[in-house]
Amino acid sequence: MELDRQGLYEGSFSISDNQFAVANVDGDGREELIISYTTASMAGMLEIVYGYNPDTMELTRELLDFADTIFYDNGIGMVSAAHNHTLSMDFWPYTLYQYNPQTDQYDFLASVSAWDKGYGDVSYGENIFPEEEDLDGDGIIYEIRTDLNQEAEAIRYDGDDFQTWLSGYLGQAREMEINYEPVAAENFQHFTTDFLSLLRDLAEANNPGSQTDIGWLYIQKSSLEEARQYLSDSYGVQWKENPEFEYEKTGTYEGRETFSLIFMDGGILGYRGQQVDDVTVFGIYPGMDENTAVTTLMSYGFYPKENLENYMITGDGLGNAAVSYKIEDGIITEISVSAYCSYTG
Repeated sequence: MELDRQGLYEGSFSISDNQFAVANVDGDGREELIISYTTASMAGMLEIVYGYNPDTMELTRELLDFADTIFYDNGIGMVSAAHNHTLSMDFWPYTLYQYNPQTDQYDFLASVSAWDKGYGDVSYGENIFPEEEDLDGDGIIYEIRTDLNQEAEAIRYDGDDFQTWLSGYLGQAREMEINYEPVAAENFQHFTTDFLSLLRDLAEANNPGSQTDIGWLYIQKSSLEEARQYLSDSYGVQWKENPEFEYEKTGTYEGRETFSLIFMDGGILGYRGQQVDDVTVFGIYPGMDENTAVTTLMSYGFYPKENLENYMITGDGLGNAAVSYKIEDGIITEISVSAYCSYTG
């Protein structure tokens, strides 16, 4: 999909004028990501609900419609229309959706509008207001279309019958209070670390045994110095500076140059040769076979970066990590980990 970004380009809006929320709106027991994008023309405003599948580690787009949605605690979503082209100004048209747990998406139920005789007693299609259907005589008829393409004739209800129809979906459901936040980095930059922490715990729970993961230590602390100090204190790694490159330090273990640290551009942590005791980088180490290493990295939340060989990332946003590695005869010989973030101007 494409977003209307003209207002952002012109400087009329900032990306932080948009909003997001994390809440369980569909009732499936897991939180969803809701994005309300309003820095656009009215026709370009939208709201998206993303669900997360922990088995496939993928997002599912559950709902996409205009940026004015009411969520009910029984899985109903009520979305206002972007424009009101109906014959009533006192009743704003909307669409009803119902969450479907089998597909993990919202199903279209109906579009709802009204015809107010006081606004116009002849419709756009030259039909006369149906007096015989206005049983309460208030001059308002409600029109329901239950086909997505809206090709069939609308079903008409008078006031009481319309409320009965609507109650069939809403019943005793309550409108949910959703706490939206501006799309500003300080409001979501911790989500990545929290997510990677969750995956790390799951990965290590499935891989019993003590290990020191310097990849995670680096990302969690956002500091190469933390990793350097830990390797010195716990494993006796000796460090020396590179006289030809002031930003690099090399770590020696039992006479072998095994670790490297580059203190620039977010930092780069290197691990090569053979495994030092139980030290790993996101579960992998020099000497591990490639297939096992890739599977292990994926359990930590990594996935291959398009068009780059032997290079995997946890995501494009703030707080993510990248791992690259070298292979000889199917065996990992060298690992490099760094922070990863795509930048846009």
